[in-house]
Amino acid sequence: MEVTIDRYRVLHLVLLMFSSFIIAKILILKWEWSSLSAYGFGVTITTQVSNAVSKIIEDESNNTVDKKREEKRERVEKRRERRNQQNKVSNSKKK
Repeated sequence: MEVTIDRYRVLHLVLLMFSSFIIAKILILKWEWSSLSAYGFGVTITTQVSNAVSKIIEDESNNTVDKKREEKRERVEKRRERRNQQNKVSNSKKK
């Protein structure tokens, strides 16, 4: 398994860490949670939200990919039909 590290993954990690930090600080300051509990809950909530958003985005991108594949398939079929027609015309001229 190969793991690639690019700027989007680093940015995503920073965003997750920041949102976990903000949630934990709010819990500590507003409701006087202990640090360990607040950070644990903050990371859990952030991870769950991130996973839900990722699945939504993934489903949308899969639909887009499927549409693009279908469009490409149609274009290829049209080209084949045109070539077949051209070949038929050229073959009939040769006779």
